[in-house]
Amino acid sequence: MIKKVSLALAALGLSASAYAGHPAEDVMLPPTVNVTIPQQQGSWNVGVEALYWQVANGDFHYGVTSSTTTATNGNADLTHNSLRTHSVDTEHNWGVRGDITYHFPGNGRDVQLIYTHLHDNESDSKNLIDGTDLNAIDFDIDNPQDANPPTNPLTNTWDTARGRSDNDYDSIDLVFGQKMDFGQKVTLRAFGGLKYADIDMSDKANFTAEATDFASDPDVVWTARAESRIASDFEGLGPRAGMDATVRLGGNFAVMGTIAGSLLVGDRDQKWDNFVTVVNTSDDSSDTVSNSARLSENTIVVPEMDARIGLNYTHAFSPDTSLGLEIGYEVTNYWNAKDNSFVSFTDTMSHDNDFALHGPYLRVELNLA
Repeated sequence: MIKKVSLALAALGLSASAYAGHPAEDVMLPPTVNVTIPQQQGSWNVGVEALYWQVANGDFHYGVTSSTTTATNGNADLTHNSLRTHSVDTEHNWGVRGDITYHFPGNGRDVQLIYTHLHDNESDSKNLIDGTDLNAIDFDIDNPQDANPPTNPLTNTWDTARGRSDNDYDSIDLVFGQKMDFGQKVTLRAFGGLKYADIDMSDKANFTAEATDFASDPDVVWTARAESRIASDFEGLGPRAGMDATVRLGGNFAVMGTIAGSLLVGDRDQKWDNFVTVVNTSDDSSDTVSNSARLSENTIVVPEMDARIGLNYTHAFSPDTSLGLEIGYEVTNYWNAKDNSFVSFTDTMSHDNDFALHGPYLRVELNLA
């Protein structure tokens, strides 16, 4: 028995020695990557970007078309109500961004100031179609008869409806950065600082109707006009941090990327108002019903996150001067920055919504030492 065990151990030892000595089984250590802080002279970067962005925080619903059909089968009647909501669809609009960066002499540090602006306005309209009703989404001005008497001969439907959305976005970033080189191909820049954002949003709906009272002598034309508007404005300031990445591909080309986030503390102000006016064109007498509401200004915390990726080409005119061109895509999202529902002003709960931006950009950068 002892002899058998000894032979087994000897065989195991020979096998282990054979495998250990086999060159194909050598354990290879991964190559090391040198992480260094780049040494630089004092220099400036000035960048300008054309932004072709879309506001993607939900379409504004301003009106609804309804129709009713009834079918009879023997003694049974089937009534079907059909509703179609009309909304303002957002499209891409041009914005602008400018930035200036100063690179401190020495160990790869810099300070950067960035300003971004975008104005977006969209509209949509709908005319009444025979056999349907055209009504407002706002529960206070659903139809022309929501005004005080006299409303005859105006019916319970509008003739035209028009919706409009306006968005204004401004932001300012002030950050300090630190560069790190990973080998010869990759440079990372960690940055941190402050972000300020001002987001103003307004959705407005207009409605018109007209009818003739043939019972009077002479005939009298009655007109009705209504407008409903909801606005939500947020202004906040908070810390910002993120990371830039540059991957050099060779031939003056590089892939650029950024991911960053902010935590903004600020005030959100929300207002809603509407009116309905009925006019007798024979004597210009009118009757108007108006309503307004305002949610008390409250302080909220809005998280923000943005990311971009682009392809860059840089041409050096001299050791101290170069020009870079970059094209890419960027997304930005502010969580719960707006409240865009008429119901919010009477409901026990808010209807918060995000403010989001996305789209391509084109950047030109001048580097001066």
